[in-house]
Amino acid sequence: FDFADQTVDARGWTAKVAEGVAATGELKQGAYVFDITNPGNGDGDIQLVLANMPVKAADYKVKVWAKSTANTYAHILARDEQAEGWSTFGGAFNVVIGQEIAPLELNFTAPGEGSTELMINLGKITPNPANPDDTTPENFTVTIDKIEVYEITGNETQNPIFTNDFSAPADN
Repeated sequence: FDFADQTVDARGWTAKVAEGVAATGELKQGAYVFDITNPGNGDGDIQLVLANMPVKAADYKVKVWAKSTANTYAHILARDEQAEGWSTFGGAFNVVIGQEIAPLELNFTAPGEGSTELMINLGKITPNPANPDDTTPENFTVTIDKIEVYEITGNETQNPIFTNDFSAPADN
């Protein structure tokens, strides 16, 4: 999902900001840009979400190419939309968004056909509650340049190279 196309197409991604949170998220200048004055009270108070992404029995890699004007944190989640309640296929937590564009990665496995809701949470994150100063800052901008999703499928076949039979001559 490269947001730099000339047409304004979010490709299904939606910016969500909780009521009362001082932040905006919008497509501009070929990227998703979040201007965050106050990150709110929880990680889900500011999100970029892609709902109903089809999955099948496969491994997935998600790369979110992002940077921030101040070092901050993100949670990247793949929510299982078919599960009862709220469960995920996997998540990457307390991922650091630095001041240079770099990929943030999430790897997850879907056990079968269904759909996932991909979420990039940019709200208030404090990785270590014992150190409340290490938290999401205020007054910063996060730029998400592109998001890559890889579906990894295939079969693995093992061919033994060595044998325990020392009476037979080696092939090599």
